[in-house]
Amino acid sequence: MEHLEGKRHGKFMILFVLIISYAMAFADRSILNFSLSYIGEDLHLSATALGVILSSFSLGYTLMQIPGGWLSDRFGSKIVALVSIIVWSLFTVTSGLAWSMVSLIIIRFLFGIGEGGFPSATSKLVAETFPTNQRARAQSAMLSCVALGGALGPIVAAPIILSYGWRPLFFMMGGVGLVVAILFYLFIPKRKVAVQEQSNTSQPKIPLKVFLKMPTVWKLVIAWLGLELALYGFAWVPIYLIKVRKIELIQAGLFSALPNLAATVAMVISGFLLDKYFKQREKHFLVGSMLLGAGFLYAITITSDVYLTIAFLVLSTVFLRSAITAVWAIPLKVLPSEVVGSISGILNFGGQAAGFLSPMIMGVLISANNDSYDTGWLFLGACLVVAAIVASTIGKGKKDIEEFHLQTNHE
Repeated sequence: MEHLEGKRHGKFMILFVLIISYAMAFADRSILNFSLSYIGEDLHLSATALGVILSSFSLGYTLMQIPGGWLSDRFGSKIVALVSIIVWSLFTVTSGLAWSMVSLIIIRFLFGIGEGGFPSATSKLVAETFPTNQRARAQSAMLSCVALGGALGPIVAAPIILSYGWRPLFFMMGGVGLVVAILFYLFIPKRKVAVQEQSNTSQPKIPLKVFLKMPTVWKLVIAWLGLELALYGFAWVPIYLIKVRKIELIQAGLFSALPNLAATVAMVISGFLLDKYFKQREKHFLVGSMLLGAGFLYAITITSDVYLTIAFLVLSTVFLRSAITAVWAIPLKVLPSEVVGSISGILNFGGQAAGFLSPMIMGVLISANNDSYDTGWLFLGACLVVAAIVASTIGKGKKDIEEFHLQTNHE
């Protein structure tokens, strides 16, 4: 009995530290989005230039996805995640020293490189720590802090910017990130053996190249790409509220936080729903969430009421963040833990390629339409509809694995 309690406590502590780390990662990202208006004024940058700066992070982040997954499988999830936290925290501090558009692009690119290995490493850590029937809930709890970090960022940023300016904000947040790195080092164990899979261990291991031939993997990549196009477009929400909806900075911070606070709760609930009610039907949850998210993005373009706009932003974010849980639940439930890091890297590569494109496309659309954001919101909605159509054709990856074992046993 004591042994079981110790195991549960160990899992809880690992998940708790992962939650803090994920929240910090996305808080560090979100403070740039919230500071854009002030950075643009200070460095005399246009909307197109700001879009390029946002995309520079995503380019570095994208390029590190597949190497990050391979490094996690090769050297271990703890060391890769820990190095990621340290590097992105240092470049958060360095962001506050930027003096021009070019310097900020380079810094944010290196920030993205540093953070790029973190998602694959943490997904692998979840697969190593939790049995298959608990992974969606663990992953959703961890990923819910993507939204939590995005909510905390503006709340913390607004008073600091008003009191001290945007540069000290980056210095402070980078320092907190280094403290999180110490916690990660102290409380995350170095794991060499994954939690035993609930499968026939006499079956031969499946080469990674077999998974890369599965249609399910590449349909998930496309679905994740469309979802990320929309989510990265939300980087423009704070500046949209300030410049278009004429909301004061402190109010904009609170309103920017609302969608992500609601999404934090939604992601935890969605993990429970997926494990309890959507077994083998995760794609239905995914498709429905993306279509609802697209519908509320369209609604933003047809209302002039500020509070309705906030409500639609909240609802869209809730459904899109819930869709994230479904995207990541599918590989966690279908694939063995030894390839989760690599497959996660491939998924994130597709998604973050979208993250590189989306802020730039939004910036160009805004500039081309006399600072109107409506075309941008419609673009994001269209991406979600296409992604939902592709996701609706996702099959069952386990069938591909069973066919491989059957073929291997007959050879």
